[in-house]
Amino acid sequence: MSNQQLHQLKIRCPACDTGRLRMTPETALSAQCDHCQASFPLAQGFLDLRPDSSQHRTFSQKLMEWEPLVNRYEGRWWRSGIFAAWLFGISFREEQSLIFQLADLQGDKRVLDLACGPGTYTLPFARQLPEGCVAGLDLSVPMLVKGATKIREAAIGNVLFLHGNAEHLPFPDDEFHHVNCCGALHLFADLPRALKEIHRVLKPGGRMTATACRNWFPAGFAQTLAASHHRHFGVRLFRARNLESHLRQAGFRKVRWHHKKRYWMVLSARKVAGLAIDEKEIPEQGGWQAEKLSPLGSGNHNPRRVA
Repeated sequence: MSNQQLHQLKIRCPACDTGRLRMTPETALSAQCDHCQASFPLAQGFLDLRPDSSQHRTFSQKLMEWEPLVNRYEGRWWRSGIFAAWLFGISFREEQSLIFQLADLQGDKRVLDLACGPGTYTLPFARQLPEGCVAGLDLSVPMLVKGATKIREAAIGNVLFLHGNAEHLPFPDDEFHHVNCCGALHLFADLPRALKEIHRVLKPGGRMTATACRNWFPAGFAQTLAASHHRHFGVRLFRARNLESHLRQAGFRKVRWHHKKRYWMVLSARKVAGLAIDEKEIPEQGGWQAEKLSPLGSGNHNPRRVA
C-alpha cells in the first residue's frame, strides 16, 4: 500500500462525499480528506473507512467474520472442495477461469473487487494488471486482514484493500473499467442501492462480473423456501429473470448468464455508454447470443440472455 496507489485510485471521502482522500509522508498511517480534513486509519494492511457498525448484520454476514471460516474459506473444506463443486455445479477453478475470460484485463486498467473476502479474485487480478490497480472492498475485517497478509507475502504492490460498505462506495463516478462481485449479491441488505452504486462507479462500456445464489427449488415451493432461507440466513435466492430485472433497473444492459446450475449462477452485465436507464435494450447483431468463451470442462457455460 503506497501513496502511488492512492494517487492512481480516486477515493471519495465517506464523511463529506466531496473531498478526495490523500496520504502524505506526515500522515503515513492514515489518509486525510483534502476538503473536510477527516482522517481514516491505515492499519493491518487496509484503509478503514469506518462503515456504519450499527447496521443489522445477518447470520451469513456475521459468519464471514468468524475466524475458522475465514481461514478455511478458500480451502477444500468449502469453496475449493468437492461438495461446493457439486452444489454450485461448477468447480472453483472453472469459475475463476470463466471470470478471468470475461474480465479480459490488460494494460493499466482499474478494477474494483467488491466483497473481495480474503482476496480470492483480488490477487489474480493484480497479477494480471502489473501496470494497473485493484481495489478490494469488504465489510469483514477478518477477511481483509487475511487478504492483506496474502498480498504482503506475495509482495504485490498494486492492491489497496478498503473496509467499507457496498451500498455507499467511496469512489467517484466512472472510476473503474471493471467491477467484480463474486458470492455477495445475495448478501446485500439493500440490493437495488448496491447495484446502482456499482453502475455509478463503472466507466461507460465497463463490465461487471458476478456470481450469486440461485433459487433452484421446485416451482411449487420456490417462493416459500426462498423466503425462509432469507429470513433465517440472510441469503437471497434469485431466479435469473428476477435478478436481471434488478440489474436493468440499476441501469445495466447486455446481461448474460454464463452458468446456471443448482445453487449457483455466473453472470456479466455492461454499463452501456449513452443509454438512459429507462431505454429499451437493442439486441446485438445475431440476436442475444454473447461472445463464445473457450470451453471449461463438461459444464454448460455458453452465455445467453434470459428473456
